[in-house]
Amino acid sequence: MVDSNGVIPLELGGTGAKTASSALSNLGALSLSGGTLTNALNIAGIAGNPYAFTVEGLSTVGSVWAHTVMVNGTPRFRAGVAGIGGAVSYQIAGRNNGTDAFSTMLSVKPGSVVYTSENTTKASDGTLKAASPVARIVKSQNENQRTDIDENDFIWCGCGTANAEAEGVFISRIGTGVYELTGSAGLASEGWQLLPPMDPGGMGELGIVEAEQTESGGLTIRLFKRKYILGDDAEIVKTKGEPVDVPVNSWIDVRLDMPDDSAFNQRMNQELQP
Repeated sequence: MVDSNGVIPLELGGTGAKTASSALSNLGALSLSGGTLTNALNIAGIAGNPYAFTVEGLSTVGSVWAHTVMVNGTPRFRAGVAGIGGAVSYQIAGRNNGTDAFSTMLSVKPGSVVYTSENTTKASDGTLKAASPVARIVKSQNENQRTDIDENDFIWCGCGTANAEAEGVFISRIGTGVYELTGSAGLASEGWQLLPPMDPGGMGELGIVEAEQTESGGLTIRLFKRKYILGDDAEIVKTKGEPVDVPVNSWIDVRLDMPDDSAFNQRMNQELQP
């Protein structure tokens, strides 16, 4: 299979070259020239394939690089990273006949934190909160009317849902306005812990919620109606009223700590092992 020059020809599955640069050239791969990657590689090397791939280098407007997918010579999709004005930006753009059809620009400055569905959770009123192990409590799965309660990685676990980090918890309804959560290591040791049901239309809290640790290690979550009384100084004071179940159009948010042997923590430990 080796020719007189000591290389394997292309037609026999080789590169036809002794050096990396010659091999790249023979294969039609991308080569680096003057800070710009040129000579687009035909995808999979299939003759007649309409897709091609180019990588652009530094430009006068501050782009660091951009990847472009060409279809029959027309740019259809572009993604890249740019450094403009001291910020590092990531852009994805779809193109239609050479014109941007849509684009999403994310500008990230040094020290910035990017919040996504991976590190935040949506409360029952739509506001975002810092995430970690989170459970959402409802009266029952059958009576719940919120279609977004099991969005993203939230799955049902009795009378509520839990995200991937809280896998292993189970929620039970004990009585009117009383729920038990088992399988966790208690409320989150730092940051927010409990959020009452919120009005999805933005009208505020729909009750007062409290939690206590049980002797068995679980959590008892209680929800009460809001009750207002007139204090001694003539101020209106909000206090707990009668127990009440979670409204069917909302839920209770509970942020948790999880035991070291939880399913999620075990997966993370396995991924960190060499």
